[in-house]
Amino acid sequence: MPEATMLCIALGSLETTLTRRSWVTNAQRLSDDAAHRARASLETTLRAAR
Repeated sequence: MPEATMLCIALGSLETTLTRRSWVTNAQRLSDDAAHRARASLETTLRAAR
């Protein structure tokens, strides 16, 4: 297999790994934001109920 082909395959798999990792990071961040908003909303509701 020519070196250029091997290099292209290696770069492609690295790019896929990085893309997947950033997707997971973004999903985690969105999940954390949603949890934070839900908690803030719950605290506001409880405060209003008192």
